[in-house]
Amino acid sequence: MDAEIENIIKESLLEILEETGGKKIKMFTRNTTLYGVQGILDSLALVRLVAEIEGKISEKLYKDISLVNERALSQKNSPFLTIGSLTDYIVKIINEP
Repeated sequence: MDAEIENIIKESLLEILEETGGKKIKMFTRNTTLYGVQGILDSLALVRLVAEIEGKISEKLYKDISLVNERALSQKNSPFLTIGSLTDYIVKIINEP
């Protein structure tokens, strides 16, 4: 499931970057920084990315999740920092009872 989630993130990220005229990146890795000093997204693009990912997970995996909540915002290390941290966070949410 990790690979499927990671692909959803990468696909959504590519769409957001194309729509916003953001940085042109040919290949994303788990270490690609999404947000922050070295990030490829500004705050508005990050919000759009989160919404896009939630929609695709609902469509493809039939799971309705909310990525932005108190737990996400209160973590010491943001789950929105890299593709890898976001993938791990989403998998954790999906696998919770």
